[in-house]
Amino acid sequence: MKQPDIGPFGVLGVVLALLQIGALPAVSAAGSWADALVVTPVAAATGRVAAVQAAGTRVASATRNGLGTLVAGTASRPAQVALTVSLFGAVMASGLADANHDRAAWVAVAVALGLGGGWVVRVHSVRRLGGVTGDVFGALVEVAATITLVLLAAKPAWR
Repeated sequence: MKQPDIGPFGVLGVVLALLQIGALPAVSAAGSWADALVVTPVAAATGRVAAVQAAGTRVASATRNGLGTLVAGTASRPAQVALTVSLFGAVMASGLADANHDRAAWVAVAVALGLGGGWVVRVHSVRRLGGVTGDVFGALVEVAATITLVLLAAKPAWR
């Protein structure tokens, strides 16, 4: 992680970015460009909520300096719950959840699995590194957003 060149997190970032770029045309092909414009912020918000969830009060920093030190342990449980509930509320109000209950359920599942992917990255990182770092926060944001986008792109019928 301290390497000045690309390193393993950089390679992961490139792969996830390519998956995200590939998912957007699939969403618009299955629905419309308007759907693609809505799912992009939904996926981004999912990644950010995953970061807040990873910054819980029981999470320690793996290093003595850096972003992990500044953020780890700062998010209270009520703040995490409120932000997660707000995310699901925004998803339901976004237009993706219009009269099509099947689509609304799929979006909620995609967001939940995206958050689950962020949780897996946090758990693995805490076990391997003894805590979180700025790179871990960046990785779990991108993992959560990518899982959400790919699942939304995989939905066979948006109509």
